[in-house]
Amino acid sequence: EIAKSIDYIELDYAANRYITVTAGRFLTPFNIFNERLYPNWIRNTQTDPLIFPIGTGSDNGLMLRGGIAGDKSITLNYAIYFSALSTFTHFESERHAGVRVGVFPPRKRFEVGMSVQHQLQDERLNRYGLHLQWQPFRTPFELRSEGAYSRVEGSGLWIEGAFRLHNARSTWLRRAQVVCRTQVFHTAIVVGTNPSVPATDEKRTEFGLNYYLNDGWKALASYGRTFTPLGDSSIWTVGMTYRFVMPLGPRQ
Repeated sequence: EIAKSIDYIELDYAANRYITVTAGRFLTPFNIFNERLYPNWIRNTQTDPLIFPIGTGSDNGLMLRGGIAGDKSITLNYAIYFSALSTFTHFESERHAGVRVGVFPPRKRFEVGMSVQHQLQDERLNRYGLHLQWQPFRTPFELRSEGAYSRVEGSGLWIEGAFRLHNARSTWLRRAQVVCRTQVFHTAIVVGTNPSVPATDEKRTEFGLNYYLNDGWKALASYGRTFTPLGDSSIWTVGMTYRFVMPLGPRQ
């Protein structure tokens, strides 16, 4: 099966140092996974989080985003957006409005934030999200987590840690990264409102190994176990990702 989609076609205008205006089709800024971690060559674990279908995707509309630096010890980032309804193939979009805010102390390399989204069609539901991430200066470690809640779609939480073996004596070990993600999902009272979320309560834990052959070429393997009231199952993933980069002109 080959999946085809157009994730974003947007026009960005930097109005000033605090505001960037975006118009067109853009990735929904609900939590952080959809915008920052979704591409296969960026993410540490290849499977999507169980809560990923809640509030994410692509939007056709208008967005204001930017950052405000109070001082060198803390920065506030934000994204405010409105999306119009679209049913055209490859340009599907819900009609909703939302906001995401995050607080980032640069010296700590730690970010925490929240998202709120209101759907302006069908059930006219609200979605809420929380996110955090931490990348310490002296340790090649990454910690990320997200939570999402929707009264009619469900709720859940995932947390992921990744450690790069930069300090290993062996050259080939320095290219390796070990990853672990654990997560839980609880179904809503009304099942079937969002067919993309799990149909039953689920728990899943995955362990993986990423090996970076170079900056854009990564080999990967992982094993996960899913637990549901209907039975348990295993997930094996073996693959390779390659990022194509084509310059549009000569270097200056």
